[in-house]
Amino acid sequence: FAYLSALSAIKDAGLSPEDIAQNPRYGVIGGTGGASTATIVEAADTLRERGARKLGATLVPRNMSNTVTAAIGLGLKLQGISHSISSACATSADAIGYAAQLIQLGKQDLMLAAGGEEDHWTQSILFDAMGAMSSNFNDKADTASR
Repeated sequence: FAYLSALSAIKDAGLSPEDIAQNPRYGVIGGTGGASTATIVEAADTLRERGARKLGATLVPRNMSNTVTAAIGLGLKLQGISHSISSACATSADAIGYAAQLIQLGKQDLMLAAGGEEDHWTQSILFDAMGAMSSNFNDKADTASR
């Protein structure tokens, strides 16, 4: 989804992927608040039930905190700065700020800023366990925690 969002942003800017590819002055700052808990559960289950050889080659890239940045940078053939940020709920806002600073400082001419989160029960239950999920408004969807 991050890559598709980046394509949409490029189009909205009046550019094409070819316009920004292979340029060392064009980069991406992306990130996520945390790793994929669904992938961690899948890895633990697979390891326990079938052994390490059955984990597969895609498990690590699906769980890395830089997957958003890597998907965009590699997919668009960006050659500029490519950094990942992880600062909980502020990750996307921090990515925008950092990307803007790189342009302001003259380090880059064009930056994409991105963030992405997994929506899976294994992530939600962690926030619920620490008391961060409100249950006071579950019967009113327009005021419930989302």
